[in-house]
Amino acid sequence: MNNFAKTLLLTSALVFATQGYADVNTDNQNGKELPQALQEILLNSTPLEKNESYFTDLTSGDGFNINTQEKNDVNYRAELPFDKLGFPQGITMTLGQKQSGLNFTLPTDKIITKAKLELFISATESIAETSPHFDVLLNGQELGSIVISNVETSSYELNVPSEYLAQENSLTFEIEDELSSDCKIDYTGFNEISIEGNSFLSVEGNTMEIDSDLTLFPLPFFDKYDISKGSVDFVFSKNPSKEEIKAAHMLSSFLGNKADFRGVQFKVTYDKLPHNHAIIFGKPEEKIAGMALPEKKGVYIKKNPYFYPYKVVYVVAESDVEFTGAILQLTDPIFSPNEKLVDVSYYPIYARTLQESIAYDAPKWIPTTRKVYLRELLQPGQSMTTNGFWHNSIHLPFRTAPDLYMMYDGQGDLYVSYEFPAEKELNERESGLNVSLSGFFQDKLPVNKKGLLENMWRLFGGNARQTSRHIQVNPAYIYGENDIELYFDLRLNDSAPCTVLQNTNIKSVIDSSSYIDLSHSVHYSKLPNLSYFVGASFPFSKYADYSQTAILLPENPSESELKALFDMGARSGDATGAIISKPKILMGLNDIRQHEEELSKKDILIVSTLMNKDFLSLLFKNSAFTFNGYELNVYDYGVLNFRGGVMRGLERLFSGDFRNQNADANRYVRTSLSWRGFLSMISPFDDERIAVVVTATDDKEISKLSNDLDNPMVNRGVGGDLTIISGQDRVIKYTVGDFIYSGDVSTIYKILHFAGEHILWLAIFSVFIIMMLSLIISIFLQKRAKSRLGEDIINTKDWD
Repeated sequence: MNNFAKTLLLTSALVFATQGYADVNTDNQNGKELPQALQEILLNSTPLEKNESYFTDLTSGDGFNINTQEKNDVNYRAELPFDKLGFPQGITMTLGQKQSGLNFTLPTDKIITKAKLELFISATESIAETSPHFDVLLNGQELGSIVISNVETSSYELNVPSEYLAQENSLTFEIEDELSSDCKIDYTGFNEISIEGNSFLSVEGNTMEIDSDLTLFPLPFFDKYDISKGSVDFVFSKNPSKEEIKAAHMLSSFLGNKADFRGVQFKVTYDKLPHNHAIIFGKPEEKIAGMALPEKKGVYIKKNPYFYPYKVVYVVAESDVEFTGAILQLTDPIFSPNEKLVDVSYYPIYARTLQESIAYDAPKWIPTTRKVYLRELLQPGQSMTTNGFWHNSIHLPFRTAPDLYMMYDGQGDLYVSYEFPAEKELNERESGLNVSLSGFFQDKLPVNKKGLLENMWRLFGGNARQTSRHIQVNPAYIYGENDIELYFDLRLNDSAPCTVLQNTNIKSVIDSSSYIDLSHSVHYSKLPNLSYFVGASFPFSKYADYSQTAILLPENPSESELKALFDMGARSGDATGAIISKPKILMGLNDIRQHEEELSKKDILIVSTLMNKDFLSLLFKNSAFTFNGYELNVYDYGVLNFRGGVMRGLERLFSGDFRNQNADANRYVRTSLSWRGFLSMISPFDDERIAVVVTATDDKEISKLSNDLDNPMVNRGVGGDLTIISGQDRVIKYTVGDFIYSGDVSTIYKILHFAGEHILWLAIFSVFIIMMLSLIISIFLQKRAKSRLGEDIINTKDWD
């Protein structure tokens, strides 16, 4: 009884002590906190310090309570424009077409409470005169019927009941039968209804809390059902180590690969937690944002201790090997055969051995040593068969190394084996298979073979169907990122009834034997070339794991500089499909000097604003870039200058390359108050390697680069070895420095390429060769003449 009394007394005391903390939503607002012991139990960390410096952008309107985890709703708003859903040109429906539409998805952790559809529709005059009814359906449920009576673009708004929406959705547009009852086949373009690409679906709702489950990763940071650009927050201590930065850079490349066409950008904070999901990198028991990290090394996921409904992932390790193992475990978890995964909120770290990359082994780059069958380019859920007369094009995207080169008569080979439907109403003369490469039309493949004999054979009942064709691919149309577009343009005879258009029981087929062959190409290019860098992270991605790359940062990089580094890492992951696992990261001049010998064998990626003058001045040695105070200048070489070495000066002189753009580039840089962009040059540590500098005038400017490169106009404008972006989207590029030729080709190949690039020197060399040959031939003929004349004289004397 005595023990029972003691237990009862202890329980009563505990209840009394915690009574004021039962209702978190009310009592914590009155300034009460949980006892220290209970905080440690609940959070598995030291008590959270109530210091607003640990939180980013705190405002009274955020609806959050510090250190309370109050479960207020977090609003969600998004717009899904049609051009982001795969229809940049919108949707066009023509006379006789009954139905068209598109598919879209919604994020996993969102509850939609309100939605509306905004359509911008125009029609040709002949269609508008008939005032057809245009029905809009979502997942088979009718949203409304629109009367199309205007030629000019008109806006139509339809409310969308939230209960109609699912995670995967289908939006369908139908023209009522009144229009097609008196239908005539028309290919003139005078009878069309167009839904413009800027039409959109807007949704509103709330963000749900997901489980603290690492098996769901990359949720909640990336959702494959969310088409919007991703945003991920990385958190470090005030002085992050090289190992932590390398781990974050590695993870950024993984997330960039997962994000694919959506893209992803990063936010970096030191010692602060954001109002969002976050990933913290640190050492065991290190104090970050008022919390001590767990003592045990590994990867954790927990509730954000400050803000509901967000999660925090902790990457806790010390050495480079441990951080690498932690990221690999997070992105591709493995467990011992006898291990049973009980706690899904924690992953231990296992030692991993990574195989080093070889040149051009990026998973997303198609091989150039063999034929690549088009079936290998299919995306999940995609087919090389189209059904019916109305269908979309078959798009087969693929990537290659950007330094592919073909000499003169070199051509790629695109072999297409195909089959048109055996439909008697098909106009075989006008129909064809349209083939385009990266937006450039290549050929229209016919239904039947062409030629006099073929036509006669067909008239006598023979089979004259064309079923395959080789198309020569111009090397100029091969970029780092490419797309093969195949469209069966099926035309009907004039007398065909419109009911044929609704026949979905026919199909057109691209055979699995079709292929593209780039085996006649070589890897050879003139570097630096910044278009290679922004398009494919080249030359660093030549080895997809960056094992031949060194990343140089200031001694104390700013949050914005690290953001720029991680944004570039994500773009590399998207371009190659590989995780960046083996770069050499150095911070500050002292670190660089200690490892200078290692840098002589690597390409160099530098991320720094121009505020770090001393850091950049060393790296700009012998290049076209110099500093005048804290102002960047572009060096003017003139006609003869030996900056960079005597051989470089003679090369510029004899090639006639006097860097005519340098004066203009210097003037523009000096007269621009703020800008961001890219510089590139020959590495200061190795004349056969390249350095690229991601830079800006200040932190505010450098943080804009990710959004800049999302703009296709800006992306296409990057090139040369100096690209400056200012304002919203003004891009200017220059070629101001020395260059090298990179690639594994023979000496003869290099000579032929040089001759092709320098016609004047080819002409001079040809004249020189002709003169030398003429001299040799002349000497030979003179000797022969003397010999012959001498024999004649001897013979004459003998005769006498």
